[in-house]
Parts: sequence; C-alpha cells; structure tokens
Amino acid sequence: MKRIGKSRKVFVGLAVVAVAICTAFFFLHSHSAPHPLSADNWPSASEYLQSQPITSTESTDKSQYLTMRDGVRIAVTTILPANLRSGQRLPTLLRSARYWRRWNIPWPASAVMRDSSDPGNVALQHGYAMVNMDIRGSGASFGTRSVPFSDSEARDGDEVVNWIAKQPWSNGAVGVWGLSFESVSALLLLAEHNAAIKACFFDRGGFDVYQDFTHPGGVPSVAPSALAKMMSFYDEGELPPQMRPPFYFRMFMHGVTPVDGTEGKRLLAQAVAEHRRNGDIGQLASEVVFRDDDTSLGIPTQAIGASSKAEQISASGTPLLILHGWMDGAGAGLRAFNTLTNPRRVIIGPWNHGLQDASPFTQWHAGSFNLAGEVLQFFDHYLKGERNGYEGRAPVQYFTMGAERWNFAKSWPPPAAQSRRLYFEDGGRLSRQSPASAEAFDTYTADRTFRSVPNPSLLLREMNFTYADRRATDAKSLHYTSEPLTSKLLIAGSVRLDLWVDSSATDDEFIAWLEDQDEHGIAQYVTSGCLRGIQRRPAASASADARLVTHTFLRADAMPLNPGQAAEIAFELAPTSYELKAGHRIRLVLAGSDVGTFIPLSGAASVWKVHRDIIRASSINIPIERD
Repeated sequence: MKRIGKSRKVFVGLAVVAVAICTAFFFLHSHSAPHPLSADNWPSASEYLQSQPITSTESTDKSQYLTMRDGVRIAVTTILPANLRSGQRLPTLLRSARYWRRWNIPWPASAVMRDSSDPGNVALQHGYAMVNMDIRGSGASFGTRSVPFSDSEARDGDEVVNWIAKQPWSNGAVGVWGLSFESVSALLLLAEHNAAIKACFFDRGGFDVYQDFTHPGGVPSVAPSALAKMMSFYDEGELPPQMRPPFYFRMFMHGVTPVDGTEGKRLLAQAVAEHRRNGDIGQLASEVVFRDDDTSLGIPTQAIGASSKAEQISASGTPLLILHGWMDGAGAGLRAFNTLTNPRRVIIGPWNHGLQDASPFTQWHAGSFNLAGEVLQFFDHYLKGERNGYEGRAPVQYFTMGAERWNFAKSWPPPAAQSRRLYFEDGGRLSRQSPASAEAFDTYTADRTFRSVPNPSLLLREMNFTYADRRATDAKSLHYTSEPLTSKLLIAGSVRLDLWVDSSATDDEFIAWLEDQDEHGIAQYVTSGCLRGIQRRPAASASADARLVTHTFLRADAMPLNPGQAAEIAFELAPTSYELKAGHRIRLVLAGSDVGTFIPLSGAASVWKVHRDIIRASSINIPIERD
C-alpha cells in the first residue's frame, strides 16, 4: 500500500512538472510562434536564416563578477558554443540587462526555456559568443542607480566591452543590443566611442525620455510610476506580478542567477540589499513640468537618455538597426532614425511592445516576422564582414495596416502624394469644405476623470492586440466624423491637428484619437496624440513641410492659456501607416484627460469653446501616400 501511495505521489509530481513545463513553453513562445500563411511574413529574413548553417546546438556558460573602476562589482554571464575549438575566436553580442541577465531556472524547466526565436540564442547557434551583464543596481550586480541611463552605467558597459575584446575566445568585434529599457543602454554605449563596438540593435526603446516616456506632448504620463513599481520587484530579486507565470510553474522560478561558486547566493543577497537605495524614476518625473526643469538630483530630464547624447552617438559612426511597432510608440524609433546620422535602418511593424501583431485586420496576432533572421543578417554583415545582401536593404521598411503589406522607402515620412484637410463642422462632422461662418463653436466640458477605451498597447499596464468599439466613451468626449470615403485612403506619416480653443482654465491637457469607423459604425483605433496647453508655443522649424509642427517643451517658451481668448493648439498625432477602406469614415475624438494613460491636471473640469469658423478653423491635416 505504501508503494502504491508513493507511486501516486510520484505520478502526481511528474504530472505537475509536465503541465508546468508545457505551460511555460506556451507562456514563453506563444508571442513569437510563426504562422506559415501570415501576411506578416518577411521572406528575406526567413530565407537568410534558413540559408545559414547551425554551427552549435549546445553551449557552456560562466557567471562571474567584473570589478569596475570605482570598485562596484558587475555580474556578467558569458555563453560560448560548447564545440568552441582551442584558438577559435568569435564575434560577441553584449546585452546590458535591466530585467536580469539570466533567470535562475533549474532543470527540467530549463530544458524548454530557451526560446528558439530569440535573436541571442539564434546568434549563439550561428558562430557568436554571448555576454549578458546586469547593469549596476540591478540583477546580481552591486551598486545603486539614482537615475536611469547614467554616465556611470555607460562607462561600466565600456569596461565590459574592453574585457570582452581581451578574452581568448573573442575576435575583438562586439555588437550591442537590448530590449526596451535595455536598448537605450546599448545605444548610449555608442557615445563612449569604443572601437570594438561594430553595430547596435536598438529594439523597441525610447529615444527621448521626456517626449517618449515621461511627458508625451508635455502631458505627464503614468508610465514612470508604473515602471518604478515594476523595477522595484526586479531590484528585490522578484518577478513583478504582471510578469509572473501560472502558480504551478513558480516552483521553477528562483529569481536572477547568482554568480558561480559557493559564495554566489550570499553575494547576490548583498547586491540586492544595495539595490534598495536605487532612485525612483516615478518620483523624478513628478518633479518636472518642462524638459529643462531640474529634478531633486539637479538633473533635468533633457539630460537623461539617448537623445541627450545624440551628437556623440552620431559621431561614433556605428551602424544601427532600429525596430519599433505602430502600436508601441513608433515615434520613438522614427525620432531616433531622423535625429541620428549613423548608417542606419528602421523597421516599423504592426506590433505592440510584445512584438504581437496588433493590426485590427490580422487573423494571427502572434505574427511571423522573423526577428532573429533580420538581426542575424545585420550582425553578420557588420561583425563578420559578410556581404550578405544587407547592404542593399532600404533605409526604411514599414508595415501598412489595413493593406497588410510591407513597404520600403528612403526616408520617413515617405513623400506624400497630397494632404487632405478636414474641417470641424456643425453637427460633429468633418468636412473638406472650409467653414464660412463668421463665428461658430462647440462647447465641451473637459472631465478630469475621463478614461478612454484602452488602446491596443498600453505599455507597462496592458498588452492588448484586440480592439473594443471606441464609441463606448462617446458620451464624455467630443467627436467629429467624416462622410463615408468614396475610395480607400492610405495614411503614411503624422496627422496634424489644428485646434482653436477658448478654455476656462489657464492650462489643459488636449488629447486626440484618430479612428476608423466601418460600415456598421464600429470605431477602432488608428493613432493618437496630445499636447499640454502651456506647452503650445511652436518651435522654429527648418522643415519645408508646413504640416509639421514641433515644440521645445522649455520653460522659457511657456504660454499659459487666457480664458476668454481663443488659442491655437497645434500638434501631430503619433506617426502611422494605415489604409482606410472605401465606405469607412474618419473619426476624430477629443478629451481633456485620459486617466488610464496620463496624470490629470488638478482643479475643476474646464469648459472649452472649440471654434470652427472662417478665422479660427479647427481642422486635421492627413498625409496621404501614393498607392
């Protein structure tokens, strides 16, 4: 009887392990599982990967501390092909990890944890060494981090690159990369002008901390406080709640991997204790209104992040591959592409931050874009010197949602065939006819508690790839709708909003959504944008394109609103490429807050007069691409 009971326990235990492993496999791989018939497939990348022989399927790794110039110990894990021959030298990919350089997952779960589509793992199978480092103040590394993307962090990366170049398995060529927050660290490494760094993959990162993260359009975002909360879990050696797998798999999740040796766990505990003195990016963001405002650390947000080192990054001349998604703040990737002068390519797909296909027209949200093949071809060209066709690729490659196809261009935005201006009109209409009335306006009460229908991807909070009907919040928003389109309309670029508003407040948040309304009335998200009223002064621009409008977001350029006087609120919505079908309508929705995305201004609800007359003609200007 005891044997039977014991057998049952073993059976149940094995069953739990099997279910956990299978769930983990699905949990880790479902976002990138390819669909053979998906229109999202990029044949050139797939064919390139298939044409490259796999040189190793097994690897060995070593985790250790490297001591930096100031005595801080940085944890690094070196991963080498198991069949590496004596005297063989390889190019190396370095990842500056913010979300742990390696998760501590024991066998048997570790047997299925390796993601076959991960660019790092694919590179390891194709003749590369891998080095992952925990940046100071994170993972198993010692030190603290008062502000993200510090000069100390970049110098740490520079020292690790120098260490790599001296190793017997290194050929001296290093490529740097990372995902999201980590990719900014990789990009900042280029400002160190280390000759060993031959290429950089900038993957879904923010380029300008103020515009892309803390204050889009000058409007304070909830993202910094959400990130600070999430990072506090990582710094304590725990997964954030939104990242945790099912409970029966957590038995295999032991946090970040300590360095090798009997002292590894003790040293990890000491490092984690130091992390408790890390700064709070949410607190720092709350201390500023303008991009040149000093934080309590005496550092303005304009001095933080990659945009603050744009000249140094460009001067490095290091080739860049930039990747972003339309449903993931693609303006950041395009801003990097248009600001930097390095040899560079940008790829913008229909993705959210998880690289899921968020196009409302797809039938397969996992997508089948071959990221690993694209990245391998890039690094092979610049780290191995291979003439593999990469040199002939177009500088800009972007996906058009609705048409569900990839397009290629030499620059962004692509040349527009024309612009279509639609004016606000009586009855909540958008019209191609300019207004004739001497005075006309709509009145709207800007509710400070308004929350929009969730967008396809709300970074750090929701990772959606499906759409709800956006008419659900019509009762609390102001909206204008066009007549049905007589033919399809292909948007490529940034829609400009010119809003003439008389507000009862001296400051306001102006938030706009462009939507696609089908024959059944269902409205879905196309793009969005915002501007804080006090930030409305246009910046001097050298661009010949009258559709473009930018703002400095500097304190010296502040322009409070004057109640009783109409002000022009002009700004661009986030760039997109989207095809509206014939018979569909264009919808523009306005609100004075969106508490799911932004921090509302204090005070009572303001009242707007939105003008639409011959002198103060509120309108949108849509860039239309040649088909």
